[in-house]
Amino acid sequence: MEDFQKKCVELIRQQHALMIVIATSGLALIEPSYGAKGGPLHYEIVIPTCIVAIFLTIGMVLPADQLANGTRAVSFHIMCQSYSLLVMPFSYYILVYYWKWDQMLDILSTDFSKGVMAALCMPTTAFTCVMFTRQAGGDESVAVCNAALGNLLGPLVSPVVAHLFLGGHSSMSILKEAFKLGWQLVLPLIAGLAIQFAVIQHNAELIPVMVKWARFVFDIILVVVLYFIFCEGFHAEPDSITAVSVSLMVVWVTVVHICAFVGAWYYASPFSPKRRVALMFVASQKTEGMAIAILAIISNHSGALIMPVVVYHTVQMAFAASICPSVKRYLASLEGYCTLGDDDEAVPVCQRTGHVGRQETVL
Repeated sequence: MEDFQKKCVELIRQQHALMIVIATSGLALIEPSYGAKGGPLHYEIVIPTCIVAIFLTIGMVLPADQLANGTRAVSFHIMCQSYSLLVMPFSYYILVYYWKWDQMLDILSTDFSKGVMAALCMPTTAFTCVMFTRQAGGDESVAVCNAALGNLLGPLVSPVVAHLFLGGHSSMSILKEAFKLGWQLVLPLIAGLAIQFAVIQHNAELIPVMVKWARFVFDIILVVVLYFIFCEGFHAEPDSITAVSVSLMVVWVTVVHICAFVGAWYYASPFSPKRRVALMFVASQKTEGMAIAILAIISNHSGALIMPVVVYHTVQMAFAASICPSVKRYLASLEGYCTLGDDDEAVPVCQRTGHVGRQETVL
């Protein structure tokens, strides 16, 4: 019984995001008019305030100090961010979204299709990608650096990419919207970073406490935003989300994520096995909180548009947790490989040159 309770607690901890979505969507279904636009809970005031608060807290917990530690691996950072922010959305747009294969096959509705496209335009996660990289035995240092870098670039790049691929905007309106989003999203992020650095200068020992409370506040705000977005979506489109449509969307998102995950492994082929693992986990994962905040600004706040983002986050967590042991065993089988100096290539131990000045690090 005790083992069963521990497993239940662990399941709840791992899938808390999915449970939050189920709870908030169920609450919104009871009376969506309360949280919809024009409702008594003042949607128009709450959502902009919460979005600012979300990016403020992201800035407070972002491990920005790790950016300086990874300056030597510039080529890796470029490859990782380009795959996450450009290659993934562009490939999906060219192969699927432009031709509307998902809708023609009656797998996704129009809003779900847009939601999957929007999810792929978002940056990587701030913490979970690092956690899974560590569990799989990958290069944690470059994972931490790219998690921070991705969440700094995300507020600037993701809205523009989403506008381009979702369509319906001229180039001038995209530039205006990007400038508007820069003020709405980047300034709170910078303010959060400033608070973080101020605390470090005053008393670095307070950072763990600040991060703990900032994450707690972030989760609370995210629940509030999800509730209001689902209220607006259900109020405007009460019949657009069904059990069958959600089930098909979960299957589709799972396939898309696995393809992105495998594609990241081959995309990172120039690097050592540990760095390939890091890129595979970091570049294929997508943030949930920042994505919801960004879509709440650039979209019509449709609950059907947000749902694929939440599902993608849940799928990537479950898939990463299941694949980590296999990846770790694979890396263990490559213990006879090493990286020489700053080169990102893996070579067999029997081929070590032994040249002076080139440090060998066994993976």
